[in-house]
Amino acid sequence: MPCRKCCSMAKSPVEDIRSDSDISVEREEILLPSNHNGRVSNYEQIKQRSPDENVVETKTKEDYGRRKIREVTNYYISHCTLHGFHYVFDTKSILRKILWLSILAAAGGFFFKEVKTSLYQYYQYPFTTMSTIEYPKKLPFPAITVCDFNDVRKSLLSSNASQMSNIIKASLKQLNNTLLYCALRHGYKRPSVFTIDDFDVFYSSEGQTCFTFNSGKNKSVIYGDNVGPKFGLEFILNVQQPPDNDVRESGFRFILHQQNDLPLTREGFRVSPGYVTYVDVHLAKEKNLPYPYITNCGGKSLKYFKDYSRSNCYLEMLTDHVIERCNCRSWFMPEVPNASTCSVNATLECVWPSWERFDGRSSYICPEDCSKTMYDAKLSSALFMPHKLLPLKQKHSYLTRPQNIPNDTKGIMDYIMENYVVVSLYFDELRLDIIEQKPSYGFYRLVGDVGGQLGLVLGASVITLLEVTDLFIMWVYFWLKGKAKNRSSKRK
Repeated sequence: MPCRKCCSMAKSPVEDIRSDSDISVEREEILLPSNHNGRVSNYEQIKQRSPDENVVETKTKEDYGRRKIREVTNYYISHCTLHGFHYVFDTKSILRKILWLSILAAAGGFFFKEVKTSLYQYYQYPFTTMSTIEYPKKLPFPAITVCDFNDVRKSLLSSNASQMSNIIKASLKQLNNTLLYCALRHGYKRPSVFTIDDFDVFYSSEGQTCFTFNSGKNKSVIYGDNVGPKFGLEFILNVQQPPDNDVRESGFRFILHQQNDLPLTREGFRVSPGYVTYVDVHLAKEKNLPYPYITNCGGKSLKYFKDYSRSNCYLEMLTDHVIERCNCRSWFMPEVPNASTCSVNATLECVWPSWERFDGRSSYICPEDCSKTMYDAKLSSALFMPHKLLPLKQKHSYLTRPQNIPNDTKGIMDYIMENYVVVSLYFDELRLDIIEQKPSYGFYRLVGDVGGQLGLVLGASVITLLEVTDLFIMWVYFWLKGKAKNRSSKRK
């Protein structure tokens, strides 16, 4: 029995080591207060455990963030899709490291040089002009403005009218004597005849009376669905040239333009009496690029117009110029708050002189239209033979409508040859030319060039960039998580 008791009470070497360590810990905890001059040790607030375990656990918590960042970085180096990158870190040869690092540096420098060249070309905003042809079933006829060569300002000086509205009404009555015939021909069918109610009136900067047909303001736009003079518009106009007029020209000025456009700055072409002028109209549409391209179409906002055009821009700046100097606006200008319509005297003494000065200084800037319709005219003429229309009073009574026309046949022929202008306007073919500007080096081409250089020189792609982004996110994540673990360990 005593032997058993002695054997049972004997401890193993491991237990002796553990007991010694426990005694040493207890001894250290008992002696610590006396070593600090009676102050309570921080160890009394900690769980009973060995110093080695505390040190290991604290070190593990402090190194957690750095350890995980190192693991993620090593994994990225081993699996990175950037060709040759892992050779800089995997190989033990310093010469090989330097070689691969030099190769990557040279490739990276060449890549950034090409990126710089591509970015420079992109920010030059180059473009090309593309021309296409369409053949629609019908085409819109242009707005047609007809101006005479008489200066209306001379007649206004002797006029008793005080308001321009009365002058405009008088001009429309005058158009009834000027416009003898206006119709859209339909081949052998009856033509569609138009009257002075289909015209709008305005005055040019030279004081010429102008009438616009097919403006599209109050009536629908006229279309042509066939080709040739037999399916075109025909005008017969009376010059009514007074014998005492000092104007050196006789005839009319025709301007072809798009609808809702006031052609204040266009010359057009001139037609003479005694001839039939054939006008072959060619239609084209132009589409320009906005800012930041050099055309900068529609790059200016307008105060008085909803839609931008160069003519609207010109008219708006002219309106501001006239209102500033005359304290009123002309009748054809847009309505402006607190600006009344100028009287006849104000128009003669202020509006027209200010208009001429405005055109003379040419300081206004109006960008191109983003989309506009252009009408090109090819002219030809033939001698008008009125005697072929005899008897006039039976078949063509409108030709003898003017009050001052002679009664005898020869006098009628001479009068017609000196005063009548015949214009036949038509489409030679139903063709539409579209001239469109296209970016020659856009964003997607820039991305393609940069991606091509990235893959050719470095063997990388967008996925490589995403891998770098993912690596950065993981670095931040484990760094923050390590900070959190450190704060939690300090609280304990």
